[in-house]
Amino acid sequence: MATFKKHEKLCNYKAIECLYEKGESFMSYPFSIRWMVHSDIGNIPPVQVIFSARKKNFKRAVHRNRIKRLLREVYRNQKNGFYNYLDQHQIKIYLSVVFVGSQIGDYRLFNHKMQEIIQKITSQINLRNENNPAIQ
Repeated sequence: MATFKKHEKLCNYKAIECLYEKGESFMSYPFSIRWMVHSDIGNIPPVQVIFSARKKNFKRAVHRNRIKRLLREVYRNQKNGFYNYLDQHQIKIYLSVVFVGSQIGDYRLFNHKMQEIIQKITSQINLRNENNPAIQ
């Protein structure tokens, strides 16, 4: 059963600040993604993630909350394969997913885009490991 618990959420202010200063980014419209590999030790999951929707595009909190709820649900259903991949490579990452679109999409769109996002991150990690196999 897939879950999304508190310790999987990125809540630490310093970690979020570090992610936005030093992280890599890409767009997969309608999402802006920022991620970075980190080396925190401890009993934390392979991915700590934060979801957000811009107030500029959605004035009503109801709509922003709906977007974040959909994002959490899609991520929760697809994270198992991603977690297995990161565990095999002993990598931990911070991830930020920001909805930058102007209209709320449906579940299928979010699901398809989350698959693309996870594939793109794993391919970038593979490229990083091929270029520098000593650092993971």
